[in-house]
Amino acid sequence: MYIYTRAAANAAQEQSDTILGKLDQATLALESLPQCGNVPPELEIMDITRYREIYAHPWRRIYEVLEAVVHVHWVFDSRCNVTGSLRKKYCGGRATPITSNPL
Repeated sequence: MYIYTRAAANAAQEQSDTILGKLDQATLALESLPQCGNVPPELEIMDITRYREIYAHPWRRIYEVLEAVVHVHWVFDSRCNVTGSLRKKYCGGRATPITSNPL
């Protein structure tokens, strides 16, 4: 529970519980509306549109819906720049995006 531990280190116990509750609520909302999230702009710019994201401030969850099952792939602090990490994962560290069959 990295998120809970990190929140607890930087906030009071009650705030940590609130953050965890918001993350749980956001994820549970996907059961009824799995396509409700936006395509993450960092991926959309590379023509990778199969992923969606939801926010539970300050945390972002990037997920994918496969055969009516939601798969959460990443959870990270929205205040951090993740563009480089995502580009490295999908483009092999190259500066130019891959547009054909990225996965």
